[in-house]
Amino acid sequence: MKLLAISGALVLLFSITGAFSLYKEDSEKPSFCRDFDCPTYTVVAKKESYEERKYDPSKWVGTTIGAMNWTSALDTGYSKLYKYRNGANKGNVKIPMATPVATKIEPGQGPACESNFTILFFVPFKYQDNTPVPTDSSIAIVNLPSITAYVGSFGGFENEDNLVTQATDLATSLANNNIDFVQEYYFTAEYDSPDKKIDRHNEIWFLAKN
Repeated sequence: MKLLAISGALVLLFSITGAFSLYKEDSEKPSFCRDFDCPTYTVVAKKESYEERKYDPSKWVGTTIGAMNWTSALDTGYSKLYKYRNGANKGNVKIPMATPVATKIEPGQGPACESNFTILFFVPFKYQDNTPVPTDSSIAIVNLPSITAYVGSFGGFENEDNLVTQATDLATSLANNNIDFVQEYYFTAEYDSPDKKIDRHNEIWFLAKN
């Protein structure tokens, strides 16, 4: 079975057509969302090394960066999206932070080729229906459809090496369980700011086919 080309690239791909819905006030959100808004989902199944989740539709803002590695792409993309969140939008609205910061990784065609990284901020619930329009033309409002994802979780700080390891381990587990999943890309999701040193939560997502 062909596994994802996991060579120094990470990706949080969401097809840019559709939308993840919102937590109702009386529902319990996952503890790793802390005090922030985050996408809602239903756990379909729990396995030893991953969860199968059905995500509701939602809205994000994103920008795609061509780069040789995840770290530099994330730095560039985060800077753009931070400016958007801080008022670089029509209306000069200051948008509160939500989680996660997700990255879609589309690996390059060879070891010396750039990969495409789409950095995405989840839009807080207050702005899901009236998302401020970016003034930077390289930033897009992204409507994400309902998806089924296979999600592996891990702690610590994300870096090039552990992302590759976590993605490889998850892909291997899915293959061993005869799961039919999309192998051309995968996602990473980061839930904590760099200031948080302990009890960090990160995820790798592979999408279910169909």
